[in-house]
Amino acid sequence: MPASPRRRWRTPVRKAPDVLSTTAQIYANWGQRVGAYLIDSVPVVVIVIIGVATRSIALAFLFDLAALAVSGYNRWFQAGATGQSWGKRH
Repeated sequence: MPASPRRRWRTPVRKAPDVLSTTAQIYANWGQRVGAYLIDSVPVVVIVIIGVATRSIALAFLFDLAALAVSGYNRWFQAGATGQSWGKRH
């Protein structure tokens, strides 16, 4: 049997990531975060205040349910589908 030639195993060369092709993430500052929180929470607070101002337990309960629905839509449906709530969008 003839001697088999030696195989040379080469390790794959990994290319370093190109610095210019990566996108930098820009995070919101604290002022933008507070503004987004206010935009998200003001409609809910207004609905609850209107419900309390009616001085009727039944109407206040209905307004509380409406506030819960608005908050749920904004936080779970809107932010879950698009990644942005009303406040994060602006």
